[in-house]
Amino acid sequence: LAARVGVSLPPEVWLICVAPQSCNAGVYRTIIDRYHTKLQLALGYELIKICNEREFIALMAHEFGHLKLGHLECGLGDQLLLQQRVTPLATINYLIALIAQNHSRQDEFAADLIAYQVTNDAASIHSMLTKLAQAYEQHLPGYKAIMRHQHLLRVSSHPTDADRYAALQKLHQQRRYQTQPANKLTLATL
Repeated sequence: LAARVGVSLPPEVWLICVAPQSCNAGVYRTIIDRYHTKLQLALGYELIKICNEREFIALMAHEFGHLKLGHLECGLGDQLLLQQRVTPLATINYLIALIAQNHSRQDEFAADLIAYQVTNDAASIHSMLTKLAQAYEQHLPGYKAIMRHQHLLRVSSHPTDADRYAALQKLHQQRRYQTQPANKLTLATL
């Protein structure tokens, strides 16, 4: 699957078993020292457990899409360290966060596009996103309310599931009229 996306597997793959982080996945660049970093793919156990085969393929294609497009997040400790270096002023930090979060939302749409191009399976991408939100709600009560609040304030790192699905549907409709759709991927066809 990584080869179909056009990337190499990260040298480290981590299985995250602590909720609510176990409900997510991501590609990270961790700072080792001043001149060196390492790539890591983190997969949440809860997310793997609830995804069927096609949803798991969609999830991995999405994460590999981030890797291909260079959307590498710093590890959490590194993010906090970098934020401390930016400025001690909360107002400026908030403005920087708004810009970064808008960029992050665009990155999510772009990774969804890669996943769709590779899998030709908008329905599995959508159901995977739905299950992700359900898993978060189960392990982090109030998650939906938190996300609504973040979207209203425009500080969420991810677009709403409805916006993502609408974008996927639009892509799917465009592809239907342009060419014959390709077969959906399964682990057997990889």
